[in-house]
Amino acid sequence: MLFEGSLYLRRGVLILCLWVSSLFVVEPVSSQNLEYRGLGFRGGVTVDPDQIHLGFHTDLGEFVRNLRFQPNVEVGLGDDLTLIALNLESIYLFRGGGTVIPYVGGGLGINFFNDRETSLREDDDVEVGLNVLAGLETFVGRDQKFFGEIKLGAGDSPDFKLTLGITFLAR
Repeated sequence: MLFEGSLYLRRGVLILCLWVSSLFVVEPVSSQNLEYRGLGFRGGVTVDPDQIHLGFHTDLGEFVRNLRFQPNVEVGLGDDLTLIALNLESIYLFRGGGTVIPYVGGGLGINFFNDRETSLREDDDVEVGLNVLAGLETFVGRDQKFFGEIKLGAGDSPDFKLTLGITFLAR
């Protein structure tokens, strides 16, 4: 079973509650801003551990010009390991007037590991790591943004991630 025991269920519910409540915490710089709040889906591949990951993210808008807080939750599967990552990340947007906007960023990763080879509780771990990322985003319609990013991890975050995703904006 993917999430054995009530401990993982409680952690998952806590992460989901924190993620949803983050929608109400940060206000965009101004309502006239090009940045809008939104929710989105993401997925990709991870190296070390070798996994596929799927997740959700929240675009909370800019809290300082060109700087956006964008936390996300990802579930990684593979390599006889389940990884739930809560990534508290900010990104800096390089707006140049084009349709494709490059960005860089980083943040803290709180990672919940479960070794699926055994069902012993000692194999559950919570570790903290650091993420550094770079990507590109573009509008694909009036209310959707598509993005692709690479992420490097330090500490107990995955070494490398390639992620694609879409954000549905609320205007």
